[in-house]
Amino acid sequence: MSNKATPKSIDPLVDLLSLPDEEKSQSEKEIFSENTILSRFKEVFPKEWIIELRNQYCDFISSYSLNSSFNENFFKLTDKTGLGSYDNRNDKYSKEISDYFERLLFAPNLAILEYVIKNLQIFQNLKFLDHGSGFGLLSIFLKKINIDCYNFDNFSQMGTTRSNRREDVARALHDQNNFFKYYQIPIPTDVLPTKDIDVVVNIGTKIQEEVKYLNSKYLLIDPKYATNPWPSHYDKYASFCGSPNKDIVDLLSMYKHKDVI
Repeated sequence: MSNKATPKSIDPLVDLLSLPDEEKSQSEKEIFSENTILSRFKEVFPKEWIIELRNQYCDFISSYSLNSSFNENFFKLTDKTGLGSYDNRNDKYSKEISDYFERLLFAPNLAILEYVIKNLQIFQNLKFLDHGSGFGLLSIFLKKINIDCYNFDNFSQMGTTRSNRREDVARALHDQNNFFKYYQIPIPTDVLPTKDIDVVVNIGTKIQEEVKYLNSKYLLIDPKYATNPWPSHYDKYASFCGSPNKDIVDLLSMYKHKDVI
């Protein structure tokens, strides 16, 4: 199965949202068109591929042995709200685009995809870590654009209860290995890597202190769960909401390692 696509690299790694209109080129202005963003998403992520993923995910969830004890607000797919509601922020990126993605991704993750695709020349050879990955849906979309992503989760929302230990969650995930193998992504683990991570993304959960000291080049962080202080070797260089809703600034905060030029 071929599930990869290579989108065009669009703009440099800068905070275009902070520029006044008179300082933007025509091509930069076009970046903010919702129709333009949706067209680029359609080119990279065909609708039939997304529908297949939705169906595969639903089958995965129905056969996941701990599905009676996980947090449905995060993982159960419904026709009305999609994958949970994530504090009602699903549509803050774009309802139309969220619908196109069959509501498989929360709004901050859609903003991450847009930002990475726009700056693919920066990110295409970097190793990602999704901190709080859940069942790894974001990594499937990143894999589609040839980006490898390590899936980390502490399993607290994935079936861990008084009677279910983290080892039980890990065993249940390995029992569903065919899903992860099909999409060529790593099985989520509760063990953090110690090196070789260039970009950390963190959506919907508080980031663990250990992650801050992985010395990754970039941190794409959900500001709702960002905690201070950050290590002194990171600088916040931008905020990003996604082009469809330029007035919303609470979807992503971006940090860059001071050694990155």
